[in-house]
Amino acid sequence: MAVAAQPVQATSRRKRRRKWPKMLLSFVLMVILSIGAYAGYLYWKVEHTLQKMTRPSHPGTSVDRVPLDDSITEKPFAVLVLGKDTRAETGSLNTDVIIVGVVNPKLRKVTLVSIPRDTKVKIPGLRAPHKANYAFAYGEWKKERDLQRGKVPEVDGPTVAKETFGRLLDIPIDYYVLIDFEGFVKTVDALGGIDIEVERDLVYHDPTDGTRINLKKGFQHLDGEETLGYVRHRLDDRGWRYYSNDFERNERQQKVLRALAEKAQSMGVLTALGELLDVAGEHIRTDLTPSQMKALAWTFRSVKDEDILSLTLDGLYWDPGSGFTIIPRDTLDRVSHILQAELAGNRVTAAQKP
Repeated sequence: MAVAAQPVQATSRRKRRRKWPKMLLSFVLMVILSIGAYAGYLYWKVEHTLQKMTRPSHPGTSVDRVPLDDSITEKPFAVLVLGKDTRAETGSLNTDVIIVGVVNPKLRKVTLVSIPRDTKVKIPGLRAPHKANYAFAYGEWKKERDLQRGKVPEVDGPTVAKETFGRLLDIPIDYYVLIDFEGFVKTVDALGGIDIEVERDLVYHDPTDGTRINLKKGFQHLDGEETLGYVRHRLDDRGWRYYSNDFERNERQQKVLRALAEKAQSMGVLTALGELLDVAGEHIRTDLTPSQMKALAWTFRSVKDEDILSLTLDGLYWDPGSGFTIIPRDTLDRVSHILQAELAGNRVTAAQKP
């Protein structure tokens, strides 16, 4: 009987050996299917987020009716980037960050100019000049007024802002991107913070809106709240001698944009993709279509710091009588000339700036 039992044990071992390849194959298939499901989920999430971000700048136009235009990578275009204060403490729609960029997809270059928030501008629809940061808020006010009257809005915040700064710089502004302060903070945090050389100590506290800025001079690793404070610092607890002027604030805004781009490149977009998509869907709005955003993301996937040219507004001064920041006419003409050349496809280097 002992002899008869041996074939049974051998058969059992052979069955286990035959099952092992099947189990391994099943495991591999499970992994592949899981990866495929995750990739499918990411694809869906990207598409869903891009649709959520898209807000046409012409009131009454739905996302579904925005024409798809993949030619955005064929020629230069101008985009207006706005940072909006949506904190409940302020109750304001003012845009404290205003940046106009000319994007050249063929050369993979970007030219930026920051407009100080208090710049004296002519806002379409208003007789008297106003501060630049009111352009978006005025457009939103007009939209809400028309809606309350049962009318289809003729304009909104993005359309008024694009026209205002397009006239100021004498260029057509094609698109806008709007991000609120909370979204800015979450974006920096999703990337794990950024490394910035802080030029000097910055100290300011305001209990009315919860602002707390306490940054030391030197190379610093900043989280989202600290980065927002670095960008927005204006007044200082130590007195007017320590205030930040518009030129300093503009430089910081562009430094932070470059640092964010470099951080995203260094860590790889997939590392924080899910969190970044959540932030974008909730806090960023644009009239770029989903197909345009995907095309631009691919085109600029390896952008470097030297691919971004920052223009300075020389000769800025603050008029204490009116409270406006004044940009000299010759400075505006110089910057307009550069941006117009960039839009025509002629790259202007720092050495070529007139």
